[in-house]
Amino acid sequence: MQFHKNKIRISFVLMLLLILPIFLGAIYMVQKSSSQANASCPALNIKVQRTSNSTARIAFDTSCSVKAKVNCAIARGGIKFFCAEDSLATQNHILTTEEVTLSTNTGYYIFIDTGTSTPVLGHIPASPVDSTYGLSFNAFDEKTMGTSSEDENYDPALDINQDGVINIIDKMEFY
Repeated sequence: MQFHKNKIRISFVLMLLLILPIFLGAIYMVQKSSSQANASCPALNIKVQRTSNSTARIAFDTSCSVKAKVNCAIARGGIKFFCAEDSLATQNHILTTEEVTLSTNTGYYIFIDTGTSTPVLGHIPASPVDSTYGLSFNAFDEKTMGTSSEDENYDPALDINQDGVINIIDKMEFY
């Protein structure tokens, strides 16, 4: 009788020792595959439009289907808050900030999170009528002119025509 109990205990311990590594391996593989799925899907072709004094429309594409989230901040390094989110995973994203009320005549930096290591930066203009409202002509200096969205000094607020490059065409919008 005692031998039978020991045999059951040994069998139980052996099954646990066999099942535990398989279980942990499965968890690892699921986490690894889900994090890699979004690793190469940054936001592309970003177009942001202030649709009213209190809302904006954010449109962009991704190379794979992801559920994107957008955070906003008044300053580039400011405190971020939730602005918009996809309801379903998709490749063509059109988000509105109707769930939050944007302050009138205030521009916002947006941080588009598609699961990549760093969110993609964009900008909501301060006014639905004038895309240069609240911006300074003097902000176009030697540090920002010629920068593209991949550069450290790139400021999406100064990319008036939203082509990904800050150049003389953006500066001409002030005239």
